[in-house]
Amino acid sequence: MKHWLLAAVLLLAPSKNGAADERAKPTSRPFLGVHAISVPDEVRAQTELSEDEGLMVDFVMASSPANLAGIEVYDILTHLGDQKLLSSEQFSNLIKSAAIDQKITVTLLRKGKPVSVSAVLAASPHAEDPVRPAAASPDLEKLLPDLIKALKKQEKITPGKVAADGKSSVMSMTDNDGTVEIQTEQGRNSATVKDAAGKVLFSGLIDTDEQRSALPAEVLARISKLEKSVRAVSGPR
Repeated sequence: MKHWLLAAVLLLAPSKNGAADERAKPTSRPFLGVHAISVPDEVRAQTELSEDEGLMVDFVMASSPANLAGIEVYDILTHLGDQKLLSSEQFSNLIKSAAIDQKITVTLLRKGKPVSVSAVLAASPHAEDPVRPAAASPDLEKLLPDLIKALKKQEKITPGKVAADGKSSVMSMTDNDGTVEIQTEQGRNSATVKDAAGKVLFSGLIDTDEQRSALPAEVLARISKLEKSVRAVSGPR
């Protein structure tokens, strides 16, 4: 009994400098405050992400660096700095290998659009406790349909594919309503408009005001939308 008591006293006694054994203290580590999982196949199918690329956020801790930077649940993280994100383990290791108070740049997709945010890593409030997002994860499956619907509504615009002779080009847009394609050849513009099922709603010339005024309002609106989108992407011609 005496030997056991002596061992206990030695373990609990302060070190020579009066401080507790440093080995008993948790080591602070860089902390972002976000948990991310592999992108579900249903969501990946609505993006241009390659296989295994990107991580979907399923938990953001309140008042954390991630929260302050504006990262949101269901954002798809694609890069940390210049590193492409491929797994949760890799993401965690990249954060751990950074420094407290280091400014990092995170690139993400939000509703199909690329966004870049900056965050300053803090010291983990509880270095021994990992972020536990279990309370948030069950809701992910319920909200996937809405997320997929939002991604499907994002427009895919292909502006100005110019032929080798420089005299013809094709630009197109695919969205939830179908496909619009405008072809320019030898100075003449024609359009083909299809609905979501692939049915052709219009195919013909759109050069003159008379030709355009004869178009159904819905068809003209979709052609105009493509033209405006291409001007916004390409700038003034």
